[in-house]
Amino acid sequence: MLTDHALELPSSLLDLMAVFKGNHRSRFGIEFPVSDTSARDVPALATFVAQEGLRSYFEPVIRTGRARRGRIGGQKSWSCESEAIASHDVDKLLARKECSFRFLHQPIAKFRAGDGFFASPGTGVDLDDLASLGLLEGLSVGDNLFGAIHSPLIVNANYNYTSGCKCNHFSERLLFDRANLAAEWQNLVNLSSADITAADLVSRLCETSNEL
Repeated sequence: MLTDHALELPSSLLDLMAVFKGNHRSRFGIEFPVSDTSARDVPALATFVAQEGLRSYFEPVIRTGRARRGRIGGQKSWSCESEAIASHDVDKLLARKECSFRFLHQPIAKFRAGDGFFASPGTGVDLDDLASLGLLEGLSVGDNLFGAIHSPLIVNANYNYTSGCKCNHFSERLLFDRANLAAEWQNLVNLSSADITAADLVSRLCETSNEL
């Protein structure tokens, strides 16, 4: 029992704590994804970490892959996760609340077995998901890495996000707004640099600025 909340700790954690003793204890820590279902555990786990001299890293759950499909929290948690974090006074314990500007805008290329490298609009955006939307071919790196990571789709994704988590936003739209997402991104991936004028770019950046 930690504070007023019962917390079950994995045996592997306790076994490793027996190994990391003395001066080595501070080099061992816990990384914990915070969702609507796990937020209630954070205060007790933070107390345990402080008492045992461990390191900790609490961060909002990244809802890609199995997490997006409801294995952590379920689909309802998209709308109640922030409220859960606030209600348990967890916000101040988070190591980060959103991705950094640098992380949001870093160039990303991923490898797909049998197909090669492709540009991706986010580290948590699965190539299989892009393929299911009919987007993968237009993001192929081939022999032009610079062109792929600066393609219209990637540039649009970058300029639409100066804060927040674009991977989570993509996953949410993939679940609840798939048709519109596919239409928007297919239009972008089919553009060539010759189709984009300076006036179009200025207009789009102004729209993005007004949305933020």
